[in-house]
Amino acid sequence: MKLTTLLAILALLAPASCWAKPKPLASGIGATTDREASPGRAPVVVRVSGPEHVAAGDLFDIKVVVERRRGDAPITLTVTPPPGTTLVQGQAVEILSGTEASTERTFKVDCKGKVPLQDLLVSAHGSGPGWGVHATGAYRFGRPEPQLARSPRSGAPIVVHGRNLGRGIPLGATPDGGHAGPK
Repeated sequence: MKLTTLLAILALLAPASCWAKPKPLASGIGATTDREASPGRAPVVVRVSGPEHVAAGDLFDIKVVVERRRGDAPITLTVTPPPGTTLVQGQAVEILSGTEASTERTFKVDCKGKVPLQDLLVSAHGSGPGWGVHATGAYRFGRPEPQLARSPRSGAPIVVHGRNLGRGIPLGATPDGGHAGPK
């Protein structure tokens, strides 16, 4: 076979190999299962809930739900109470097997002294050769979720080629003498 013929055959076969689907990993987050995740979705999600209001000295339950949307590897669940609180019931560190799509745990927390200003943190972590996943959740002891600062949209509406893009965000000095733009 001539060298030019061999190169022509290789040139035709190379693009075809790119169309082949990659084989899934044997286990772990990259492994496909019956609960296949759609692209862009987190493979593990942690949800934490508890009472809306807590007072000093309360003993209350915290519910933690770990949703595994992909893979079957073990996940380490860690609960970290803030100073001034104690985990009375439930394990602070637990390894969750990879067989359940959703795992729910209830923890009993004792709020000694005053209500803490820090969150009770819950994390789920798993890793293996070539992959890793980490998800967190928090219970805020009745405090509202923090909100990102939003710039006031007080400028005139911006219209480009007949399309209204909304009100502009003024940059520069504000009427009260402050600075409205990024610092």
